[in-house]
Amino acid sequence: FNPRSGLGAPSEDTFSIRSTRADFEFCGVLSKQTQDVTSRFFSMRRNIKKIYSEWRERFFVLRNGELHYWYSESDYRQSKPPATEEPIDLRGYHVLVDTSDFNWGFTLQPTTDDGRRVWFLRAPSEELRLEWARHFVIATMLAGSVRGSMAKM
Repeated sequence: FNPRSGLGAPSEDTFSIRSTRADFEFCGVLSKQTQDVTSRFFSMRRNIKKIYSEWRERFFVLRNGELHYWYSESDYRQSKPPATEEPIDLRGYHVLVDTSDFNWGFTLQPTTDDGRRVWFLRAPSEELRLEWARHFVIATMLAGSVRGSMAKM
């Protein structure tokens, strides 16, 4: 992985995480690359509105305050376009950690009621919950400050 070449293959530590978005549930493996403020994770997804839905693996990249995802790691490695045209912009989100949640959850919550989804995340341990909550706090703060300073120009 060359941080100057943009998005690349994961090469750092790997962790497990369980996460839920308002209408999807995710579960999988996380990895991080800190030199360019990039975090990557694999995730399984299923539509929780459907009782018999199957889990589907997805590959996510948290980079510069935006969350991108691909249908698979191989799509990502082959430089295929992300599954969504627009990344999930973390500007205007804040991170909530519920210490009474024994499933080690934390939430990415929009700061305004503008129709964006709430992301409910689960980590396999308290240590990883706090580590990933910190990554998302930093990403949301950087996203807000970078875009805020650009808007003033």
